[in-house]
Amino acid sequence: MKRRGCTFPGSCSLPMGSNLMVYQMMRSVLLCITSWDDLADKFVHRYDPASKTTEIQWEITHLRQELDESLRDAWERYSGFFWQCPHHDFSDAFTVGNFYSVLSPESQRVIECLCSEVDIFTKTPPELNQMINTLAARDHSWGQH
Repeated sequence: MKRRGCTFPGSCSLPMGSNLMVYQMMRSVLLCITSWDDLADKFVHRYDPASKTTEIQWEITHLRQELDESLRDAWERYSGFFWQCPHHDFSDAFTVGNFYSVLSPESQRVIECLCSEVDIFTKTPPELNQMINTLAARDHSWGQH
């Protein structure tokens, strides 16, 4: 087979027909991407399969605070799932409410006491999320038994 001229190192290893085939394949893939959202969606589906997303969503919804786990450690573990799966499709309201519901009664009381000066019903879910993040960052011992 005829080979193309060697412009770059390693470019001579593929026959000319193969280079053309790779180019045509890449061009067809690039033509179907019409926006950044489309690119992100294709990337997520390629490198983060649906089975992994389903597994992490299950972990998020079935998480429980361990007996010897501090509020901070529970928050870090819970937040870690969202870092592993940024396309989890849970609303901000769900993430805050779910975290509160998985806490031990002692940790729930700690949050209630520390938030007693603030009317939490007037806060948006992202504000509540930030409040819990701040509370959990203050002390490792909160919520320990």
